[in-house]
Amino acid sequence: LLPLIPKLKRPPEFKIINLKKDPEQIFYSFSDSPLGEILIAADTANLLEISFVNTKKDKPVLIENLKKRFKKSAYMETKDGLKDIIDKVFNCKNHKITLGIKGSPFFIKALKTASQTKPFELISYGELAKKAGSEKAYRAVGTAMGKNPVPFLIPCHRIIKAGGCLGGYSSGFERKIIILLNEKINYSS
Repeated sequence: LLPLIPKLKRPPEFKIINLKKDPEQIFYSFSDSPLGEILIAADTANLLEISFVNTKKDKPVLIENLKKRFKKSAYMETKDGLKDIIDKVFNCKNHKITLGIKGSPFFIKALKTASQTKPFELISYGELAKKAGSEKAYRAVGTAMGKNPVPFLIPCHRIIKAGGCLGGYSSGFERKIIILLNEKINYSS
């Protein structure tokens, strides 16, 4: 199994901003990544989404979901226009990225709190809720992790069920295992 695990570079540093309104223009592209095919979307200043494609049927659904989240934006598909962002995400060379996230204050807080976990630091939904300041909101934390628009960067793969069960992952359980094993092998201390 170990030879099949891609060696992923440590993700770049990023900051999360709460988008108060939809961007005028969103650029998107389907591209290959070390973790499989992705849909990547950005405006002129922020990375907005990375979604993993599991089957060809996923592609129109992913685009539809993006358009539901940003209803007032115009969309333009690009072929190589987002390659520089993909390189920053998966081939990090000390770049910083701004993530434009649209959501409630608690949603943003849950994502920011998850972002403070260290590689291969596994915490439960309840622990994350407590760290985010709402101890009883573990279900809301689970919903927030499931709606994370930028998995891999915002490490929702490190959030597990109480009792130590890994639980699911919106981008596929196998992908969660690969990312966690990569972190354990290459970055945890």
